[in-house]
Amino acid sequence: MSLDLSWELDLWGRLARGTEAARAELAASEAARDGVRLSLTATVARSLFEARALAAQLDITRQTVTSRRQTAGLQQKRFRAGSVSELEASQAEAEAADAAARLPDLEQQLAAARNALAVLLGRTPQALVERPVGDLGGEEKLPPLPSVPAALPSDLLERRPDVRSAEQQLVAANARIGAAKADYFPRLTLTGSYGAESQALSDLFTGPANTWSLAAGLVQPLFTGGRIAANVEGAEARTAQAEIAYRRTVQAAFRETLDALVAHRSASERLRAREEREAALARSLKLANRRYEAGYSSWLDVLDAERGLFQARLDRVEARRVRLDAAIGIIEAMGGGWTVPGKTES
Repeated sequence: MSLDLSWELDLWGRLARGTEAARAELAASEAARDGVRLSLTATVARSLFEARALAAQLDITRQTVTSRRQTAGLQQKRFRAGSVSELEASQAEAEAADAAARLPDLEQQLAAARNALAVLLGRTPQALVERPVGDLGGEEKLPPLPSVPAALPSDLLERRPDVRSAEQQLVAANARIGAAKADYFPRLTLTGSYGAESQALSDLFTGPANTWSLAAGLVQPLFTGGRIAANVEGAEARTAQAEIAYRRTVQAAFRETLDALVAHRSASERLRAREEREAALARSLKLANRRYEAGYSSWLDVLDAERGLFQARLDRVEARRVRLDAAIGIIEAMGGGWTVPGKTES
């Protein structure tokens, strides 16, 4: 049995540069994988918050329907007793029916959101029917609003998977230039021959019948028809392309982060305004009820205040969902959050 082996001495760094390029390409692939994970996590979080916001709006609507039906029943009793007009009793019934008419749409939207969340979590079609996503609760199930720290360093953007991937692709492309240029130089190869009489491969180095011979060969590139030069030019062009891609990726990272911060500020201001409007309308409804009971205002004033407060509560929940979505946008734009080494995340 005989076994021939061949080695190439990496005198000019061709193999080392090739190894460097391969490792950088592997790192770029791993960064791309991390990007998929980050995007999927953000999508799951957004889907969950949307479902819980819809569940909260459905809970508010059911509470409103119950309250309005109780009010309609009370107005009917007052009408039969001659305390209010038939118009006021009919208006109370119409408002209760109007709130109840919103329930089917919200229930349909919530079911669709639950199914979308189940698909993101890897549920099979059969599981969607047999084991749907459970009760998402009301507004209390929405997570607290995270606060974004001030003076976040731009170094955080270096963690973004797309930035890391583009950077490693640039490293790999640059290493390929060195590997391509090394083809201009000769290669020194070593060939070893082993011979053994009926011995296992694992005993090649121990038996007395083993023989060893070593030969060296110098392979000098002569006429390649411009192949090596073309390879070098191609590698340099790919490096220039990778550098442009890296710059564009960094620019996109800054733009997306700035957009996310602006969206977060706008969402925070919108939520604050929605909360103030809801509080004002709640006070307005109390005053309208007092004035109506005292005979100073009509039932229409009470109905207007109720309509406004009901919509304000729904709008506030939606504004809170948008605010949570904006926080996810910042986390995604910064490559996974804003934790600074050596500091505690607020």
